[in-house]
Amino acid sequence: EHLALQVQEKWVHEAITSMKSANPLGLKIFLKMIREGRSKTLKQCLETEYIGISHLLGRTIGNNFYEGTRAMLVDKDKKPQ
Repeated sequence: EHLALQVQEKWVHEAITSMKSANPLGLKIFLKMIREGRSKTLKQCLETEYIGISHLLGRTIGNNFYEGTRAMLVDKDKKPQ
């Protein structure tokens, strides 16, 4: 039981650390999608996700995805502008 609690605490700590380094706008968008998805079918959820990703990649909601990718994967400076 003690080991299970340690595993849970580690998972929570890692999740929080990951969220702190994530794009705030992206977190808000995907939290909203998760909440709305509770009352949707799988097909509706996939359609919503497709639309969201299309806007993200099409830069209609900002340049955050590309700037974050540059900072994390290309230049590896972890300093998005």
